[in-house]
Amino acid sequence: MPTAVMPRALQDPLPVWIGAGGSPGSVVRAGAAGLPLILGYIGGTPEHLRQLVDLYHAAGAEAGHADRLEVGVAVHYFAGRSQDEAASTYRHYHEFLRPKRSGGPGFSVSPQAFSEGLRPGRHLMIGTADQVTEKLLLLHEAVPFDRVQALVDWGGLPDHLVRESLDRLGTDIAPILRNT
Repeated sequence: MPTAVMPRALQDPLPVWIGAGGSPGSVVRAGAAGLPLILGYIGGTPEHLRQLVDLYHAAGAEAGHADRLEVGVAVHYFAGRSQDEAASTYRHYHEFLRPKRSGGPGFSVSPQAFSEGLRPGRHLMIGTADQVTEKLLLLHEAVPFDRVQALVDWGGLPDHLVRESLDRLGTDIAPILRNT
């Protein structure tokens, strides 16, 4: 007898999304199964994500699921009051991703790699609300997505910064994205 999931989801059946971090096999498997796909965008370019989405759609179409495929992107997000405030989050970002024990999972992000990720057209959705909006709009042009999964509380960011950043997401960024 199957185990019940509690609390029960509002939707029946329970919505399941396949998460992939860049493996072509994962996106093909999701497309062939006709399941929605969440792509982790923690490096690289939008063009690389586009190649994965194209594989996903091709596999879904071949399996007869072209009409029910959805794509989401999972991003590291912070919208600050200024570019300087956003850039000052480096130490928190580094702490979040670094291995916590020798040989443990994670990776070390250099200040240079962090700065590179902040540039337009790059993977870090960290900046002012206007900068993040522009980056998400450019990403949407390259990879038409249906959903954004934003990781908003990472590396010990102070609570007030997380709350302010979330407010900018809901007030300034999301309304513009919804109109695309």
